[in-house]
Amino acid sequence: MLDLSAWLRQRGHIVYIAGASGPWLDESKDPHFFPLPLGRVAKEGGSLPRRLSTAFGCAGELREFLKRNPVDIIHAHETAPALVARLATLGKKTPIALTFHGAEPERVPEFARIARMTARYVLTPSHASARELAAAGGPAVNLIKVFGIGVQPSPLQDPQRVAELRNRLLGGRRKLVLTIARLSHQKGIDLLVQLVRRVTAVRDDIRFIVVGDGPQAEDAIAWAREAGISEDIVFTGRSDEPHLYLAAADLFLLPSRWESLPITIVEAFRHGLPVIATNTGGVRELVNDDVGRVATVGDVDALAGFCLEILGDEALRCRLSAGATALSHAPRFDPSYINQAMEDFYQGILTESDPR
Repeated sequence: MLDLSAWLRQRGHIVYIAGASGPWLDESKDPHFFPLPLGRVAKEGGSLPRRLSTAFGCAGELREFLKRNPVDIIHAHETAPALVARLATLGKKTPIALTFHGAEPERVPEFARIARMTARYVLTPSHASARELAAAGGPAVNLIKVFGIGVQPSPLQDPQRVAELRNRLLGGRRKLVLTIARLSHQKGIDLLVQLVRRVTAVRDDIRFIVVGDGPQAEDAIAWAREAGISEDIVFTGRSDEPHLYLAAADLFLLPSRWESLPITIVEAFRHGLPVIATNTGGVRELVNDDVGRVATVGDVDALAGFCLEILGDEALRCRLSAGATALSHAPRFDPSYINQAMEDFYQGILTESDPR
């Protein structure tokens, strides 16, 4: 979203971003940022009455903002923003687009219902997510648009810094397995801890690195301690230099419970990392046996087995690495291609009547 916004602004468009202030964005980083506590409209906002009250409050604030700053289209990136946007634009013809980034299976019907209520179109990165949403009673197929993902080229890394980080993280071991993810139930951090226990019971020369923060940060450290693997898995917290870790690693691992089309997998490809991931959302649209391995969601034994397979066969790891690097250059991952498609979509939606 930040990349697309910057690209659109370079093309002469005015882009406002509304949402909760945080490490990624706030008023000091973007003069067109409008702080709005949308997170409190979602489940973390507490009881349903409290969340509804917050939703109406946010909608009122957004409606006043839109009076001062008229917009042609609103693009919401979750159901809570979509609901607030719909309330704020009641009586107006402002089109709303809603992105479906994937969701836990039991929540997809709810997402589909809210999408029908709020959005003219639903956008999603993967064909698998589009099929899932349509099957759950979402908008008609012609109102679900698949765009893929554009990922910026990896910045050049100082080889010395990479070597220093790798040596520090290895701590005398031989191989690094990297996960970059928000520490949350979605990303399967509890499954990762189980996986590490299985792998390190077989090999003691592998260390797992987890870059990211989130609501399960303290839980994850406790899980590792209880499993007796605190020396085998390192939680670094959030980093402004994730590409430095990618350059230092041997293998990328993502044991998510649900996804749509994970950007981190493409970023791993850009660094020549084989990828082990779970079969969720559009992961199989990215990962095949030429670049890594895919396991059933929750199959810790399979994930552990794939780690041992790839890290136990350097020739295999190098073949998968070469395949990942080659795939990373595919046009479908070019940000300018995706951003242009998004601009064309925005332009098109302004010239049509509501197709619903």
